[in-house]
Amino acid sequence: CHATILVRWPGPLPRYGDRIAFLGHARPLTPPANPSLHDTLSQRRRQGLLTEMVVRYPGDTRLLASDQGPALASWALATRHRLETVLTRDLENAPLESALLKCMILGSPTDEWMQPIADQFQYTGAIHLYAVTGMNVVLLASLLSTLLIACGIPRRERFLLLIALIWAYALVTGLGASTLRAAVMLSIAYVGAILERPALSWNSLGLATLLILAYSPGQLFQHGFVFSFAIVAVMMLTTRPLAQRLARIAPPDPFLPRTLWSRRLIFWNWLNHKSSEWIAAGITAWLASIPLMLVYFQLWSPATIPANLLGGLVTFVSIGLGIASLISAPILPSLTILFNNSNWLCAKALIAIISTSATLPGGYAFVDHPKNLLRPSPVCEITALDLGGGAAIHLRARDQDWLIDCGNLRAFQRVVVPYLQSRGVNRLDGFLLTHGDSAHLGGGCDLLARYAPMEIIDSGLSDRSTHRKWVHLALEASERGKHIVERGDRIPLAPGVTLQVLYPPPGLEARVADDKAIVFRLDVTGTNALTRRFLFAADSGFLTEQWLLKHSARGELACTGLIQGRHAKDLCGTPEFFDAVRPEFIIASAAPFPPAEQIPESWSDAVRERGIRLLRQDETGAVHIEVDADGTYRVESTLPGPETRRSNAR
Repeated sequence: CHATILVRWPGPLPRYGDRIAFLGHARPLTPPANPSLHDTLSQRRRQGLLTEMVVRYPGDTRLLASDQGPALASWALATRHRLETVLTRDLENAPLESALLKCMILGSPTDEWMQPIADQFQYTGAIHLYAVTGMNVVLLASLLSTLLIACGIPRRERFLLLIALIWAYALVTGLGASTLRAAVMLSIAYVGAILERPALSWNSLGLATLLILAYSPGQLFQHGFVFSFAIVAVMMLTTRPLAQRLARIAPPDPFLPRTLWSRRLIFWNWLNHKSSEWIAAGITAWLASIPLMLVYFQLWSPATIPANLLGGLVTFVSIGLGIASLISAPILPSLTILFNNSNWLCAKALIAIISTSATLPGGYAFVDHPKNLLRPSPVCEITALDLGGGAAIHLRARDQDWLIDCGNLRAFQRVVVPYLQSRGVNRLDGFLLTHGDSAHLGGGCDLLARYAPMEIIDSGLSDRSTHRKWVHLALEASERGKHIVERGDRIPLAPGVTLQVLYPPPGLEARVADDKAIVFRLDVTGTNALTRRFLFAADSGFLTEQWLLKHSARGELACTGLIQGRHAKDLCGTPEFFDAVRPEFIIASAAPFPPAEQIPESWSDAVRERGIRLLRQDETGAVHIEVDADGTYRVESTLPGPETRRSNAR
C-alpha cells in the first residue's frame, strides 16, 4: 500500500530520495505520555501520519537506490546546500553565526545544539526573525527588482523574471506558510502590474489564503499559517493609522512651505516617517501576537517590543547582506566574502540583542492553560510524570510550586521543562532531592540554572553519586545553601499542606543509594478538617520498608495514595508494607529496561487482589491528582483518555 509513516531509524539517517528496504516493528502513533504545550499527535495526524515503525539495528536496513525523489524537490534541496556553502564561505570558525544565517536566510533545519538559541527567539516573541518569513521574500524581490532595472530589463520581462525567482526562493527555503503567502501576494501584484491593473492588498491576502488552503487544507491548523495571516491582517489594518499618529509627535514646522525646506529638514521628515512606520509595525505586530502567543504557547512576552524593534532592523540588514552575497557569488567571489563577514557581525549583534531581551526582568513568562485559570484552584495538585525508571513529581500547593526530583538530563529537557511551561511555572519555590540516582537527579544542574528554586532540600546521608556532587558544586558556585532533613522534620508548603519526613534517620548505614532515599508523607487538610495523605516512597526497597514498619507509630504510614518507584536491586511493595499503608491507589513507575525496573505481573495481580487501584505508568503515563478544600480528590491518568477517578469527601 501507499502510506506515509514515521520511522525511528538507528545509525546514520538516509538522504532525501534514497529508496530503502528495512525491517521493523510497526505500531499506531500513540499520544504523548506526559502533558506538554503542544499536541504533537494531532499535528502528525493532520499531516497523514498514523503509524510509526521502529528499526532496532542498522543491519535491518538496506539501500536500494539513490536520487529517486521528485526532481523539483531534489533540485531545491541540492540548491539550498550549494547556497549554504556560499553563504558561510570564510565563516568556518564561527559555527553559531553560520548556523543562524543559514536558518534566517535559507530556512535550513535547526541542529539540536542550536535549540537554546531558538528557545530565546521564541521566548522573546521573535521566532519569525529566526526562520525564513515573508520579509525575506519581499526584500529579495526589492533587491532583484533594483538589479534588473539597473541591467535595463524591460518592464514586462522584469516582472515575469521576478515571479520565477521568488517562487524558486520559496521552493529552496521549504515553502513555509509565510513565504507562500508573500510569494502569492507578490505574484498577484506583479501580474496586476503586467496587466496594468492595481493589486489591492486585502484582495491579495484573501486570494493567497484561498489558494494555500485549497492546496493544503491542513495549513489552517498550523501555527505558522495562523500567525502569518493573522498578524499581517492586523498590521494592514492598524499600522498606517498608528504611524501617522506617531509622525505627528515630531513634525516639521507646519507653517513653513515644503518648497522652502532645507536638506536637513527633508532628511528629518523622511527619517520621522520611516521610524514611525517601523515602530508602528513593531507595536501592531506585538499586539496582534499577544492572543496567539497565549493560546498556542501560553507565553506572555513584553520583551517582544525591544527584540523586534532592534532585532528586526539587524535582521533586515542581515537578510539584505545574505542575498547580496548569493547574488554576487558568481560575479565577484571576493565581494561575497566581504558580505559574509559583514553578515557575521550582524548575526553576532542579533544573538546579543535576543539574549539580552530574554534576560530582562519580566521579559517573558509562561502562563497556565486558560482552562485552569477559569476554574476554582484546588488546595493541592500532584503530577507524577512518566519518566520510565526515573522520577519527577510536581507539587502545587496554593501558589507554591515544588519539584520532587527532576529525571535525567534528557528527560528534564524534553519532558519536565515542557510540562512546567504548560503549567505556567517560571520559577520553583522548592526542589527536593530524594537521592543521588542519575535517573532522578541527572538534570539537577540544568534545573538550578533555569528555575533557581528558592529552597533546596536534601538528605544528610552521603553517597557516591556524581550527579549529586555536581549539584552541590553548582550550589557552591552560586553561593546558595540547602536544607538538610531527616526523620521527624516537617516542611510547611502552604496553609493546610505539609510535608512530613519519615525516612532516613540520622546516622543510617546503607550501601545502595535507593536505600538512602528520602521518604515523606504529604498531608493535605481541608476546611472540614478532613486530611488526605499521600506517601512518596521514591525507589525504596525491602530494607527501607522494614525500617518504616519497625519504627513508625500506628497509623503513621496510612495514606490515601502511594507514589512508588522500583528499587534497583531489592524487593519493594511487600504485603506487610501495604497492610500498614492501606492505600486506595498506587502510582507505580515502570520501565522496559533494565529488568529490575519492570513491574512483575504477579506483583500487579497481588495489588489488585487487595482492592487497590494500580496505576502503572507504562500503561497510564503521567498521573495527576487534585485535592479540593472539602477533601474530595480526583485522580486522572494521561493514557488512555484521560481516565478519571473521583472520591467523595467522607
